[in-house]
Amino acid sequence: MRILKKFVTLEEYFALEGLWRGAASLHSWPVTSTPGRSRHYTFTASMYHSKELEARCLKLLPRNTGDGLHYVDAFFLYYLPGDHVEVHTDARTGHRLNVLLTRPEEGGELVIGGKGVNWSPTDAVVFRPDREPHEVRKVLQGVRLVWSIGRCRSPAVTERPYPKQPPDV
Repeated sequence: MRILKKFVTLEEYFALEGLWRGAASLHSWPVTSTPGRSRHYTFTASMYHSKELEARCLKLLPRNTGDGLHYVDAFFLYYLPGDHVEVHTDARTGHRLNVLLTRPEEGGELVIGGKGVNWSPTDAVVFRPDREPHEVRKVLQGVRLVWSIGRCRSPAVTERPYPKQPPDV
């Protein structure tokens, strides 16, 4: 695990917040319901709002295979009071970079490898969720919002092969 203080600029922070707010007003939220986890809401985020941020993130996330095949995903994790994720490791091999956008007033601490992560909005944490046990403690008051980008070996519904040109808008 590595903590990157003030990883995103204020401009990038507000762009991510704007992407979140725009998406939140337009979409119904899929609720992740997995044994051992409280509900949390995810939204697959377009990464084309900032090619510079995407490139900076991907430089820190090594490829997992020698064959050049890998997948990239990005999404928001939104936790309400009562939400949490119990200690686990992810099934898919990969690296993640999480950026804290909103810290709850109480609770919602990220713990990786048994150690609490001391981070603030605009900070990022890079880790291997398939190798490092991690959890999010129960949010007691306020909300927790994280933008997460990952590079992994196997695809999931929210992932796309990388590199891929942005769609014409």
